[in-house]
Parts: sequence; structure tokens; C-alpha cells
Amino acid sequence: MEDYQRLVQQEIARNKQQELEEQNYNTVQAKLIEEYGPNYASTLKQQISSLKLTPDFVNDLARKHPQVLSEPLDLTVNVGVKFSSSASIDEQK
Repeated sequence: MEDYQRLVQQEIARNKQQELEEQNYNTVQAKLIEEYGPNYASTLKQQISSLKLTPDFVNDLARKHPQVLSEPLDLTVNVGVKFSSSASIDEQK
């Protein structure tokens, strides 16, 4: 029975983490749109390239550590949640 409870708790924690990451990602995407407009993808691609980063790495940062993107992407990312990814940060959802 304890194994079952542990598995349920792990799944709940995993789901909460995924929700948090999605919320962080959406916050960064909204800030990109606010700062650069709905066609922010080309600006983001240039910035990612100039920083010698990959889109996957930037997307991962957006999900897990959005505050890290503030300075290199000239964004003010204020995320009101606790922290525990071609240009992506979905060019247009």
C-alpha cells in the first residue's frame, strides 16, 4: 500500500511540475509578444543565434528558469510562481 501511495504522490508532483513549467513558458511567450509584437520569432531567432544558444535550450530555460532569460533577451520576466524550453517558444501558439 505504501508503494501505491508513493507512486500517486510522485505522479501528483510530476503533474504540478509540468503545470508550473507550462505556466512559466506561457509567461515568457506573453512577454516576448509584449516586447516584440506578435511576430517576435525573427527577433528571438537573432538573439538566440547571437548568444550561440539552441532553441531547445532556450525553451527549457523558459519552462524551468524563466528569470534567467530576462537579461540576455532584454525582457523583464516577472513570474509569480515558484521555480523548482528555428526559434521556438512557440513562434505563434
